[in-house]
Amino acid sequence: MRAAFFSVAALAVILPALGAPANIPIGKHAGPVKANSYIIKLKDGVSKDAHLNALLSASTAGSSIEYKYEQVFQGYAATLKGKDL
Repeated sequence: MRAAFFSVAALAVILPALGAPANIPIGKHAGPVKANSYIIKLKDGVSKDAHLNALLSASTAGSSIEYKYEQVFQGYAATLKGKDL
């Protein structure tokens, strides 16, 4: 009985230490900065399609939508120049 108690007590001490996260630093991906490139996050309740249609109808040459975000947040990545910004 005593051996079982000490075994359980030892496991109670050892197992949490084995499950502790490693101290691995979070690093940034060093890459080139793309000029005039932005990630835009829309507020909750804003229609992304209406916003993009208005932006594209009034956009100048050189501005474009690069990617539409839908799962993580409502927004898009775009290259914006001049008055579009």
